[in-house]
Amino acid sequence: MIPLNITMESRAGVTVISNVFIDNYMKDANDAQIKIYLYMQRMAYDNLPTDISEIADKFNYTEKDVTRALKYWENEGLIGIRSDRGGNITGVIIKELNEIVGDRKIEADNTVISVVKEDEENSFEDMDKKDYGKERDSITVDDIRNLKDNPEIKMLINAGSAYFGRPLNPIEIRSVIYIYDKLGFDIDLASFLMEYCIESGRKSFDYIEQTAIDWYEEGADTVDKAKKLVKRGDKDAREILGYLGRKGNITAKELEYIRRWKGEYGMSMELIKEACDRAVVRTDTNRLGYTDRILEDWNKKDVKTLADVAKVDKAFEESRKAAAPKRMKKASGMDSSFEQRDMNQIDFDALEKALLSKKRI
Repeated sequence: MIPLNITMESRAGVTVISNVFIDNYMKDANDAQIKIYLYMQRMAYDNLPTDISEIADKFNYTEKDVTRALKYWENEGLIGIRSDRGGNITGVIIKELNEIVGDRKIEADNTVISVVKEDEENSFEDMDKKDYGKERDSITVDDIRNLKDNPEIKMLINAGSAYFGRPLNPIEIRSVIYIYDKLGFDIDLASFLMEYCIESGRKSFDYIEQTAIDWYEEGADTVDKAKKLVKRGDKDAREILGYLGRKGNITAKELEYIRRWKGEYGMSMELIKEACDRAVVRTDTNRLGYTDRILEDWNKKDVKTLADVAKVDKAFEESRKAAAPKRMKKASGMDSSFEQRDMNQIDFDALEKALLSKKRI
């Protein structure tokens, strides 16, 4: 067989793949796992953003397929995965493969390459610890005075006034400055943020500010990235409402519920689906509210996985069984002291006389 002489005309615009990967890992992986790993490397080399949904669309996979592939490479030690409090993958550490030591032990430099969003100044851990409310409240009157002559701040305040149809109050102006100055939104992104929230029926600066924080945490620092994030959020909302048998346009109230489940509670889509399924089985009315009560209870009990749900269900069933005898005694009107008396201690003659005296003639 004639050997192939493989050459490369140019190294510009290429993605370099470690021989360690080719020699030791590629042969055991399936097509999806290989494609996704190579694609992550390609995006990382050019520092390009992507996300689970985009990867799934590109290769005609489901988002679960992509997630499973990422988990596979994490188990193999080639990548590390960062997740938010809801268990959603927010970033990937692509490890540099240097050599094999023992049974596939890889040395890595742990360079952080974000697959879901571009690398940011703050680490993932720092973002989890970030106190947004404290940072917003730290904006002083002097800060506002110093920024009042900034033409972009003026434009944003005027835009907000136009969207709301009235002048913004001082608290709302502080929110505008916070989003612009602290979260780093440029005028285009901040304007799109307000426009999106207002047109979606959420006419509250609390909601606008929280949406800005969500976008910041997801790395949506341009209008294009924000639009992509909005599209993904709308897709999740439609999927969740589909679990409840709901079709059609999404209302502001429904989005408020879903935002609380995914944002405040940090519930994964898997847990939300489980709660929705239970609501569908148990009620035909107000399924959204029923689902909310389930997820609120799970949030209080720090439920993060389906395994946690099983533990909560088991504890509830055990407490229900333990309480059953007490409920039966209460329902029957039996006194506990009477229940414990021996039958031989009952005065049947006195009982018979009492019954006869009450018998109607």
